[in-house]
Amino acid sequence: AITYSALSDYELIIANDLADISSGLAAELKTYIASGGNLLLFPSYEANLESYNAFLPLVGADRLLSREDDPAETRSINTQEFVFNDVFENTSANLKLPRTKARFRLGIGASSSAEPLISYRDGQPFLAKYTEGLGHLYLCASPLSSDYNSLAGEAEIFVPMLYKMAISSGSDRKIAYFVEGDDQIRLPRNQGEGDPIFRISGEGREFIPGARNIGEHVLLSISEDLNDAGFYTLSAARGDTIGQILAFNYDRRESDLSCYRIDKLAELAGPQVVITDGTSVANLTVLIGEKSKGVQLWRLFLFLALGFLASESLLLRILT
Repeated sequence: AITYSALSDYELIIANDLADISSGLAAELKTYIASGGNLLLFPSYEANLESYNAFLPLVGADRLLSREDDPAETRSINTQEFVFNDVFENTSANLKLPRTKARFRLGIGASSSAEPLISYRDGQPFLAKYTEGLGHLYLCASPLSSDYNSLAGEAEIFVPMLYKMAISSGSDRKIAYFVEGDDQIRLPRNQGEGDPIFRISGEGREFIPGARNIGEHVLLSISEDLNDAGFYTLSAARGDTIGQILAFNYDRRESDLSCYRIDKLAELAGPQVVITDGTSVANLTVLIGEKSKGVQLWRLFLFLALGFLASESLLLRILT
């Protein structure tokens, strides 16, 4: 008795020990994942591979091959991927990786999009990630039951894994947008409300952004309506169903640190502009003085005059 309309209310759905995946459930899970949901799938020990393999290609995942009832150990964990990134300070310090007594091999081909998160010693994925639309499918090769899989007992892996999976579709959500950019704001869509209407206000103005429904979400387009950086309030034009603060910055291309070569800059500036080599270690004040007044030699001539006077006095003493 699954309430399909409520699936979009959850950031992570764990499908555990399903003997069959019906065509109706498969279609709903595909829509859920494509709309930004995260599905963690543990196959049943008695899984109907025909139903599983009818669902997995729908979300870009590899098929399950025959079950193997042999003990196997995992050897590596992908700490570069979001799920396990910044979780462990040292993966070699007594970190117990999962062990299994039964597993399904994945039919990984040349076009596979699988990203292994935990791998067996033979290189086969124990836990693989697939991206479909705005969401992700996480497929484990072994049933979750402790009779076949020790993962649930490895709390230092299992607990942060579930948390990071639940927030993974939001890991790339922006905390700020660019003025006059092509950014789109993605919001969850309330079922049954029809075409939503929103209002953005702030910095002395108010406007209604363009909106279009994509699955379980609404995409707001603001590129042609917003010109000033600042904080804006997003609200529903009909009813108080949403309230959110949006931050907009000017395009960071103004901070581009690339520069012209000296010869190219001199060509563009023309003869009226004097360019000083930035590699010079001389004092900037002296450089500016030399450029504006020329090289001043009066100190040199003063010292030469004093030297000649001293030499003349010495010669007069010797000769007289």
